Amino acid sequence: MITSFKDDFVALLNRRTIEYQVADNITRITTPLLDRNNDAIEVYIIKNGKQIKITDDGYIINDLDMSGLTIEKDTLRYKYLQNILANHGVELGENNELMVNADISNYSLKMYLLVQCMSKISDLYVLNKPSIKSLFNEDVKNYLITNDIRFIENPFFIGKSKLTTQFDFAIPRFKDAPERIIKVTSNITLNFARTTIFGWEDIKENRGKDSVLYVIIDDRNRSPSEEITIALNSYGIKPVEWTKIDDFKPELTA
Repeated sequence: MITSFKDDFVALLNRRTIEYQVADNITRITTPLLDRNNDAIEVYIIKNGKQIKITDDGYIINDLDMSGLTIEKDTLRYKYLQNILANHGVELGENNELMVNADISNYSLKMYLLVQCMSKISDLYVLNKPSIKSLFNEDVKNYLITNDIRFIENPFFIGKSKLTTQFDFAIPRFKDAPERIIKVTSNITLNFARTTIFGWEDIKENRGKDSVLYVIIDDRNRSPSEEITIALNSYGIKPVEWTKIDDFKPELTA
């Protein structure tokens, strides 16, 4: 017979929480909560006199990074991360560690908030590919805005086939500078390259012979293959790796 739902729930949490003494001043707590890999979330409690530091030792963010979800400063992903940290009172320390500082009076609450924060950040991985592409589009858009580059967003162009092709951005021609059209991808594949080449070949005669197409590629996790780069260059399309975007800044700002 159930006597108290709260007591039973707390008892369950207690049974599934494991405490292990790593060193004289370091204790590892294995919680019942799971991360995106269905592994138990663990934190380390480090005592230094009356001060207590609780940390994930960098596990959560480094795991996301190894899985292909890179979080860099000045990106929309980083803003999401900062919001989660602020909402839970958690700091981002060295080597990507998530941490809180506490004392004997509040360490249990601080640990609870840290574990909740770790779970929330781990869930960032479930962003599907369209969402990730949307985030990278925002990175590119912010770059254009920051560098005072005027652009049209999501332009449609009609080709000689009478089909309409959508691109991500277009920078209008100005004086001697040609029209610059931009396609953005967070996951460059040979199929994407083929589709882009077809769309470009279809519209470029209608855009003027000096119009240029740039394909901006998120290469922070995977660089484009030589095969893809050669294919794009063969049709006069300029592949631009995001980590080298500043090399093309003079062309985009002209």
